[in-house]
Amino acid sequence: MKRATERVTKALKELKKYYEVTECYVGGSRVDCREIIKQYVGSDGRLETDVKVCNKRVGKCVEFRKGDVVKVIEAEGSEVYLTKDEAEAVKAGERLGYQITGKGEARSVRSSVAGDILYIEEVLGSKHDHYRIYIVERGKR
Repeated sequence: MKRATERVTKALKELKKYYEVTECYVGGSRVDCREIIKQYVGSDGRLETDVKVCNKRVGKCVEFRKGDVVKVIEAEGSEVYLTKDEAEAVKAGERLGYQITGKGEARSVRSSVAGDILYIEEVLGSKHDHYRIYIVERGKR
């Protein structure tokens, strides 16, 4: 009986991590991750300050530098299922998730750039599932 309890406890701890929030830092201070896009990405698509993103779900922190180029990829459909998360690295052409069309067809959402995911924004007020995936391009300044 004790082993079963240990297995259940371990499974619950594993499940709990999927509800952890991503933490973002600017200048050593914690900020709301939504504010990074609003306040720290310029109209030219470049970061205006150094940013650190820590995602406990994947157990990884990524640091981005002032001047790094941020690209936006949109995913919209009747349903959208993302397979990548914030702070994860992606390759150009790599699948970020799937979008289901109104006709029930599944389509892949792929990254057009190689880099690291800065933030995933759920766009509210849309008739369908709608996400914006912000990726910082590797080696672009």
